[in-house]
Amino acid sequence: RIEINCPVVGAASSPRGAHLDTANRIYSGLLYMRHPEDDSTGGDLQLFRWKEGDVGPIDAVELPDERVECVATIPYRANLLVFFPQGIEAIHGVSVRPLTRHFRRYVFITAELGEPWLTP
Repeated sequence: RIEINCPVVGAASSPRGAHLDTANRIYSGLLYMRHPEDDSTGGDLQLFRWKEGDVGPIDAVELPDERVECVATIPYRANLLVFFPQGIEAIHGVSVRPLTRHFRRYVFITAELGEPWLTP
């Protein structure tokens, strides 16, 4: 499906912090469609890992910052395609964006099962 993240009109924010996808998802893909005039920063894909000794739960909508740490950032840029599998270690989110008038556009690609398959 084609999705957007709206412009930031107030305080700097992220549309989605560190999280795991739903337990029925097999993989996710993101095809970024950055507009050539978009000179804003942030809104990048962030990859996280559990902090020492802290794994799960997988049913949390968002994971608290004190449980995870960012280990990589993949920039939001035109025509970049990123795929990643679902799993207990597949923690990801979107970096904070400051005030901007620009939308962030992307195609979201996923494969899902009818029932959850992932357990901690």
